[in-house]
Amino acid sequence: MSFAYVDDSGTPNLSYRGSVLTYSDTQLALWARNPEGGLVKAISSHPEVALLYGDINPPKSFLTFRGRGRIDSTEAVRRRVYDESPELERNADKDRKGIAIIIDLKSVHGLAAGERLQMVAK
Repeated sequence: MSFAYVDDSGTPNLSYRGSVLTYSDTQLALWARNPEGGLVKAISSHPEVALLYGDINPPKSFLTFRGRGRIDSTEAVRRRVYDESPELERNADKDRKGIAIIIDLKSVHGLAAGERLQMVAK
């Protein structure tokens, strides 16, 4: 997924994230391998984020997720996010030095399996 965030200088950034997963009905999560990286630093002061998912194979899916990111350092959350991340991502951080980021979703819009989808948090 493409992940958009704003860094401390106010600059928008885009990056690909291979570990984004569904955490709950209203949350996404990801494992950030570099605990000193730009995304981790930015989330603390600029938690508003957006993610973009696209699949051109029928039935097409294009979704935009918007929400607030936060670091969760509790061991149970770290373990779950790491364990549920793809093997390729886990292999890149075998010592689990990364950080679990939870995204509390505000909205999801787009097409899912060819059908219009809209979710707005209350």
